[in-house]
Amino acid sequence: MTRLLIVSDTHGNVGKLDDLIRKYDKQYEYLIHLGDRSYDILSLQENIGNLISVKGNIEGQSTGLSRDNTPYEVLVELDGVKVFVTHGHRYSVKSTLIFLKKQAKKLGANLVLFGHTHEKYLEIEDDIMYFNPGALTDNDYGYISLDNGEIVSIEHVYLSERW
Repeated sequence: MTRLLIVSDTHGNVGKLDDLIRKYDKQYEYLIHLGDRSYDILSLQENIGNLISVKGNIEGQSTGLSRDNTPYEVLVELDGVKVFVTHGHRYSVKSTLIFLKKQAKKLGANLVLFGHTHEKYLEIEDDIMYFNPGALTDNDYGYISLDNGEIVSIEHVYLSERW
């Protein structure tokens, strides 16, 4: 079983990201950050464990990450599931998912994780699951369990002030 903690759009909010990491206390195998992060991810990297991270549309805009070599997207295989990780801005996800879906099919992805819109989203189309956790700045994140090539569970979660 592989557990994924999914966050997006932290926008430098170290406190919320730290709260989330402490809440889960390593009860995940990977933290996946879908972009629009800044020094928040750098300051907490020691506590995170396995990190998969992509750039969003704000990295480089006074975030301290202008020379960061983090990719804009990545395709990884986790527990037999092909996961396409992107922020989404390069696919115009605020107005349409057509371009994102086309790329997901081209890559042979089973699961697509994206952010940028600050809105939670979950859809299955043509055996591909599309998931946006929402924005951690709004206390939204996601938790996914994978096992032997299957998506066992997927949920949108709200980080309460008093977890």
